[in-house]
Amino acid sequence: MAVAQTATLASTVRFALLTFLALLSGSSMAASWSNGYPNPDPTFISLNENITFYANETKVFFRTDSFRLKTSECLEYYYRLKGKRTRLYVYTCRLSHGGRCVFHKYHETDGDLRCHYLSPWMRSQDEYAFFFHFERRPRNFRDDIKKQRYLRRLRRQKSFPVVGEVELHGLKSRREICRIDYD
Repeated sequence: MAVAQTATLASTVRFALLTFLALLSGSSMAASWSNGYPNPDPTFISLNENITFYANETKVFFRTDSFRLKTSECLEYYYRLKGKRTRLYVYTCRLSHGGRCVFHKYHETDGDLRCHYLSPWMRSQDEYAFFFHFERRPRNFRDDIKKQRYLRRLRRQKSFPVVGEVELHGLKSRREICRIDYD
């Protein structure tokens, strides 16, 4: 009886992970996920890259390649978010059999740069990938005149301000995470 329950639980976790990855990658299953936003394929990034999110974007997905990691290795990143409507979602996903994802959600940092890290949870080497998802909720207007005035002002802008940034600093040892050298 316990073996059957374990097998059912493992298949449920596997299905949930595959569904999540399908939603992120924009496959045919993503069409049934009606959230009102376009769901493009994620952009692949390296582990030492900067990601910028502008005010005119509503949703952007980024993904790293898969890596074989142990618990002693972590991905360090710094992030900055501006505005009440901007969110950053970060996922660490174990891609091997029985994998799952760990989720972190961040909101406005008032322009301050903050440090965090993503770490694998299996003691032995296993395959992991990291996902970054920016989301900016569109403004709601009760008055049509205010909405038209806002849209007119947007059209006159030559550039859009940066509302989110992520700086990836690569894989590091757990002991060297989020240490800032003031040299």
